[in-house]
Amino acid sequence: MVAEQPIPVWVGIGHERDKVILDEVAHTSFDTPSKVIAAIMTHLAQLVTQTLQYQAQIKQAAQRQLNTAEQQTTRQLSQIQSQTIGQLTALQKDSDYAWRSIQQSAQRQVKQAARLTSELRTQIQAAAYQQLTVATSASQNNQKTIMHSAQQQLIQAQRDSEHLRDIVLLHRPSRVLKQGYTMLTDAKDKQILTSGTQLHPEQTVHILLKDGKAKAQIIDVNINK
Repeated sequence: MVAEQPIPVWVGIGHERDKVILDEVAHTSFDTPSKVIAAIMTHLAQLVTQTLQYQAQIKQAAQRQLNTAEQQTTRQLSQIQSQTIGQLTALQKDSDYAWRSIQQSAQRQVKQAARLTSELRTQIQAAAYQQLTVATSASQNNQKTIMHSAQQQLIQAQRDSEHLRDIVLLHRPSRVLKQGYTMLTDAKDKQILTSGTQLHPEQTVHILLKDGKAKAQIIDVNINK
């Protein structure tokens, strides 16, 4: 989870030598609006860099979880196979011993004993192979589930990181101007005008465009109620 960052309040009243009350309560005070914009751009660049670092950390954590899950699954499968082979070997020895004992005890019972032993060995082998098949299938399903979960977490983390990066980049002033929007300032470029109440007839304003600046004079102001 990304910790919420505090919202800084930066001011840049102008080239006045006297300080105003807003300078005292602001997070950071600058001499000019241009310095405020430069500080904002630097702050946004730091946020982008921090976001990319978070994305790399999330990818590394997800990859480590995936590698750990694969190693655990491989060890479990190896243990199951080793145990099953040991059981087959022990059963084979027991069957051979029983076969030799039957041959020595009575020739008359050789065929019957051989048939019974052969059937018993077949059943035991079938049961052992069946257990091995079930165990292998369960291990593979477990591995697929873990891998799928880790991949989903990695995809979601990438989406969250990209969304956060887009939000940070969207608030960069130069990016907004490049998208075709404009900014309106007063004649001294000290204040950004965002409301009709800041305008009046015969007022001179500047229009900031993505490739330049224009000067205009307000003829009439209509404010929506």
